[in-house]
Amino acid sequence: MNNQLSYIILDEELARQQIGMTAAEMHGLISGMLCAGNKSVCWQPLLHELTNDGVAFSAPLSQYIRQLYTETAKQLDEGNFTFQLFLPSDDEDIFSRANAFAGWVNHFLLGLGVIQTRLDKLSGDIRDVVNDLRNIAQLGCDEDDNPEELAQDLEEVIEYVRVAGMLCYSTFTQNVVLPQETAHNPVLH
Repeated sequence: MNNQLSYIILDEELARQQIGMTAAEMHGLISGMLCAGNKSVCWQPLLHELTNDGVAFSAPLSQYIRQLYTETAKQLDEGNFTFQLFLPSDDEDIFSRANAFAGWVNHFLLGLGVIQTRLDKLSGDIRDVVNDLRNIAQLGCDEDDNPEELAQDLEEVIEYVRVAGMLCYSTFTQNVVLPQETAHNPVLH
């Protein structure tokens, strides 16, 4: 995720507003909704319903959330592998990063399932990807784990999840209806 939006600032604002989610979980939820094909202008009321009992966020938090949504949608739309998970920086404790990542994956699956309500009916590669994400969401780490090995493993799994998110996005958004003018006005050569 672009450093224009600070993970720490968003995380603190979510806590200040008593939303009960981390910045990673919020990004996972938004990413899941987007990757499931949600292009509706009604994404904010749905997000409020899922995270804040239907109550709109305060103005400062709303601004951060809109920026997070916009940057994430832009990364996904560009289609050149710029999509990044919004996680604590590499300078943070590896166990904190691993926990944030687990929260991201769980909330990504929530966002995906809210929009794509028939995930159990998927087939082929996308079914395998969703099943992998479900398994990854169950992974944990132990304080006794070697931090260096955990860091390396975490980076590999983060990369897999990043690509899995892009695959979900391309799969679930490929059936987007063209605007009327494009569909009825073919280009002449």
